[in-house]
Amino acid sequence: MKTQISDFESSLRKIEAQLKLLENQFAPTASKARDNAGPILQVTEMVTNLMYCLRSNDPKQQWLTRPQLDTMLDGGRRQAIFLGLMQQRLASTKGVGPISASGLADLVQLTIKDIQLLPRLHRRKGHNGLLSEIRFRHTHP
Repeated sequence: MKTQISDFESSLRKIEAQLKLLENQFAPTASKARDNAGPILQVTEMVTNLMYCLRSNDPKQQWLTRPQLDTMLDGGRRQAIFLGLMQQRLASTKGVGPISASGLADLVQLTIKDIQLLPRLHRRKGHNGLLSEIRFRHTHP
């Protein structure tokens, strides 16, 4: 059984090498573009998950505020639960390993501080109920 697994692994490595040669010979630009897209997609997925974790349940307020975050990052159980859930969600990003709690806490604090500087997104629906316009309005904290 071990011999068969070893043979399959060897065959797989040979096939991967041959595919890489074919890509480099016949589609170098497309294969580079595909390889470059991977990290960009990872970052996008991580940021999306991070923003989901930091949004507010209050319909009048888009994001958690700094005082709300400070309440959660109290050094006790709330912080452990909050960061643990965030770590779990962010770790589901393909190709990303574990994230330290202290590093995540710093990232969250900086994000909440800076997110208030982003323009607010306003959506308008047309007469047919479909999205007809998106506007960014600059707001200052």
